[in-house]
Amino acid sequence: MGTGLCVCALVPRLAPRTTVVVVAHPWELDKPTNTGRFVARSLSGSRFLCTDDALPAPPPRAAVLFPSDEAEELRPGAAISSLYVPDGTYRQARRMIRRQAVLADLPRVALPRESRAVGHIRRGVRLDLLSTYEAVARALGILEGPDIEGPMLEFIEVVVKRTLWFRGKLAAVSVPGGISDAAHESFGRPKRQP
Repeated sequence: MGTGLCVCALVPRLAPRTTVVVVAHPWELDKPTNTGRFVARSLSGSRFLCTDDALPAPPPRAAVLFPSDEAEELRPGAAISSLYVPDGTYRQARRMIRRQAVLADLPRVALPRESRAVGHIRRGVRLDLLSTYEAVARALGILEGPDIEGPMLEFIEVVVKRTLWFRGKLAAVSVPGGISDAAHESFGRPKRQP
């Protein structure tokens, strides 16, 4: 993200019971707005794969996290051991599920419809669509509780707000933890006093 804006040191290290497998569309791999790769850095036992990779056979009680008419709403206590999460635009994700036998054969689960994003780093995104990272955080919040969800949501809020500051869409005082002097200097922005 640039000098003084890197979030790598802020990625929470968590150990959920649920295994998460993020399956990224090839076009997502180099996008700076991709949040799926943070899932593998945050959650022990999770994996970040590309649809070009051979997907491993899913374990028992696996499901795909994807909003669709066939999806059951995710509820606390659901007997899910592994979540497969397509990572891409909504359209790319829908296509990946249809084309990948491993994903197509799994039951689908979705977040409650009232789930709202903490913010968006992609332009032109509908307000009801979540980033991959936030969708995983919310799903694990339902399955495992706030000890996993809370740190993940705090992290993605920092990512979103630093990105918006970088684009000139948000004041530094609105960014959790603020913006470092190095970032202000690196991007030629004067540091405003509160």
